[in-house]
Amino acid sequence: MQLLRRNHLSLSLFFIPPLLLLAALDFEKPAPPSIRVVDIPFEACEVGFSGEACLTMYLQSRGYEISQEQVFRRARIDVAEGRGCRADELVRTARHFGIDPGPVWHSFPADSRHAHLQKIWRECLADLKAERPSVLRVFEKEQPTFVLLTGYLPETDEVIVHDPRDEG
Repeated sequence: MQLLRRNHLSLSLFFIPPLLLLAALDFEKPAPPSIRVVDIPFEACEVGFSGEACLTMYLQSRGYEISQEQVFRRARIDVAEGRGCRADELVRTARHFGIDPGPVWHSFPADSRHAHLQKIWRECLADLKAERPSVLRVFEKEQPTFVLLTGYLPETDEVIVHDPRDEG
């Protein structure tokens, strides 16, 4: 009885790997196409004013003739504070220009963060497919900044952003 069991196991192990290989070859899906919003002007910014630059790029891509200084003035921040827009001020300013940014702040339990972040990412991808870039607040070296998400390359899992802190 044990001898038959061993033969059966060895026969199964012999045939499974080629079947798995064939299945992988026959059902391999092509990588989804790259997504990229084109014709987004680039605006460099001064330190601390990345939000204004991102909103300016977005507005310019929608046909507005507007400068970062005009966006800053519309935010109604006291120049004496020596800073750019915070996220809430940027949202308020975007709404002034008729932009509905949708949900901006997200709160969820840590144990379900992966599912919630995946949902937010799918929403960003849907916006890109509809040719709408997204202003994202990111942290680099523990410092918050804003970037404009303009594309995604699924084959390499890379995002394309206009980072106004760059020189262009």
